Amino acid sequence: MLKNAEGADFVTDGLVREFDGIEAVGLALMCCGVALNSPFDKASGEIGLFIQFAGVSVNSGDMIVSDRRGVAVVPFERMDEVIVALARIRALEEAMDAEVAQGLKLPEKFKSMMQTDQVRRV
Repeated sequence: MLKNAEGADFVTDGLVREFDGIEAVGLALMCCGVALNSPFDKASGEIGLFIQFAGVSVNSGDMIVSDRRGVAVVPFERMDEVIVALARIRALEEAMDAEVAQGLKLPEKFKSMMQTDQVRRV
């Protein structure tokens, strides 16, 4: 049903029953585990309230972004700022990927940092 409603990801701080079915329709899935019982007949809830989700504050209107690597919450009031930052981060990552493809083993920034007290050798 979520896929039919044009959902892209399924994120829950709880359990899911149809793990394989959710993935089979192409939804990215983040959950705490699998349950045998369906809450469909018994579920109740509220929509549009502030929640704490896995220790993160989420308000109605916030954007939830997820893939197999994790989930991020972008507060509504910071969306423009985050979009600008993502473009900069993407460019930096592409530049780093190009340097790694050319043989980079360790960026100069990390070499310098390793000579400071920020790194402890164990």
